[in-house]
Amino acid sequence: MPARLLLADAYRIQGNMDSAVQIYRELEKAYPTNAQLPLLLGIALFQQKNNAGARAEFDQALKLAPDYLPALEQAVNLDLMEKQYANAQQRVQQQIGQNPKAAALQLLLANVLVARGDTNQAESTLLKAIELEPDSQPAYLMLAQLYTAANQNQKALADLQAALAKNPKDAGALMLMGMTYSAEKDYKDARDAYEKLLVLAPKNGVALNNLAYIYAENLGDLDKGYQLASQARNLVPTDPSIADTLDGFCIRRGSLPPR
Repeated sequence: MPARLLLADAYRIQGNMDSAVQIYRELEKAYPTNAQLPLLLGIALFQQKNNAGARAEFDQALKLAPDYLPALEQAVNLDLMEKQYANAQQRVQQQIGQNPKAAALQLLLANVLVARGDTNQAESTLLKAIELEPDSQPAYLMLAQLYTAANQNQKALADLQAALAKNPKDAGALMLMGMTYSAEKDYKDARDAYEKLLVLAPKNGVALNNLAYIYAENLGDLDKGYQLASQARNLVPTDPSIADTLDGFCIRRGSLPPR
């Protein structure tokens, strides 16, 4: 099976879905108790926009292995995409009933609750995930995003700092931290967060643009802002917000915006 499975995976990666689906179906028939095969077939069918077929395969994978998290995640994501929120929540809660100490299931449930707009329950669920797994960096990051959306910036910053303590190279956490510090008008800490991010991802146009604005508008260094905005524009020439930032700096410097 490994060689045939690798071939099917290669077809799927190349976008040759018909060939991938054919091989996955043959393997599923040959190995009817292997839960990975309906999962892979379901992913390929989803990529073919065959949602009904994908759902049937994800359900088959879960029938074979009810605690198979990758299949549950795919089934829940499909439910959310089709706005079947109650179905998604029921799936996850059923598994939590079987595995009440699984932090990953709490995190998945929080995603469902956020999609439903139930942010209060999502917060409680994320706190439960952190209680079960104190090193769960994704839970801290998601909780911070919840607090930021609710303008609870100090809570967000505390969770972002906890997330970065687990993984100092988390670019997403650094980006959100820079944005949150800016919202708090703490521009020096916002600058530091963006600069740490740019060490990790020097071609991040959004971070460059945000940092350019901070230097020029909040830290009194128009030349540094112009330099950073020019780098951002070169990296992302079609982004209108980045173009607007650079154009504004050019006008203030008395120079012509690049075209």
